Amino acid sequence: MIRRTLAALACAAACSAAQPATVDLHADGKPLLTVIEALADACEAGLSIEAEVHPRLAASVRLAIDDARWADALRLLRDQYRLAITLDGARLRVGDADAADRSRLVVRVYDVRHLHLAPVDRPGPSLHTPQPGGTGSQLLPPAAASGASTLDLMQTVIQEVGAGAWSETIGTAIEDRNEALVVTQLPEVHERIAAILAGLERDLLRQVQVRLWRLPADRAGLGAPRNAAEVATITAPLGAPQLTVVTAPGQRAHGHAGVARRYISDSDVVQERHDPITATLLDGLMLDVTPSPTRAGIVVTCRFQAAATTTMAETQVQDDTGRPLLAIALPDRRLESLRQTVVIPDGGAAILRSGSGAWLVQTQLYPPAP
Repeated sequence: MIRRTLAALACAAACSAAQPATVDLHADGKPLLTVIEALADACEAGLSIEAEVHPRLAASVRLAIDDARWADALRLLRDQYRLAITLDGARLRVGDADAADRSRLVVRVYDVRHLHLAPVDRPGPSLHTPQPGGTGSQLLPPAAASGASTLDLMQTVIQEVGAGAWSETIGTAIEDRNEALVVTQLPEVHERIAAILAGLERDLLRQVQVRLWRLPADRAGLGAPRNAAEVATITAPLGAPQLTVVTAPGQRAHGHAGVARRYISDSDVVQERHDPITATLLDGLMLDVTPSPTRAGIVVTCRFQAAATTTMAETQVQDDTGRPLLAIALPDRRLESLRQTVVIPDGGAAILRSGSGAWLVQTQLYPPAP
């Protein structure tokens, strides 16, 4: 008799329930328990139901789903009726999904201080000749930057994860503590949050390189190259670019190659004395860019200037007796200036045309867009 009982137990262990590939969920006004029993029959498993979900299983439901994948069927019952269903050996266990989730909650702290950083806009100077009495060409002050706050990052995480992942009943939460995000969530949601923050960090570390070449007259009529290989073919005989600017997406930055010159542009009479007023001339090339990567390409708002002083004529300021007091310089200059917004393929280039020629502007995103 004992041998027969042991044999039966061994057979029951070997013949554990099997998870079917697909199941049917049907109930036309019947208790939810009938659906659960049908799942157990499909697995050839017994049922183990926690007492706290008994009232839920007595409710009448209407379901008509054929050939649902096993995982999809369990997800539907979890989302709609908050049932946690698992196949454990020869039994189909049915419990409360909220209680199951509460037992799996994990608290993690995410340090997001580095994500508060924001690139500082550094606009380029104007190469125009200053008006008499003006301060002249000069670098503009950096624009104040305002990065994402911890509250902004918290809202981004909530929206990206989805409203359905946050529940006071379960106990999930997210809060700001000393510029860190303290998150109470399920392990799989933590994986999504880590991926979201990693994506924000990658975006913060991306850079755009903008390079400028002057095209010779015989190449000024070329069409804009669409990729890095075409740009390399055109620029190989031109040598190094005249200007290179490296900036962040959305950040305004500039490059200037040239010389600065101080000169006396005017005079001011103070207590019968002529005090000289100085100004600054900037000659050379200046490229001011704001690149914004999009799916269509990199949108570049650029301001380009090329200036050269040809002569510096002087006029003498004299006193009543004709004695020279100081010499005021009158610069004679050539200035090219243009403002334009263009869409450039990543690695490709655009051709900007000014009064004296054409300029090739290439943009490249680092690291490359995914």
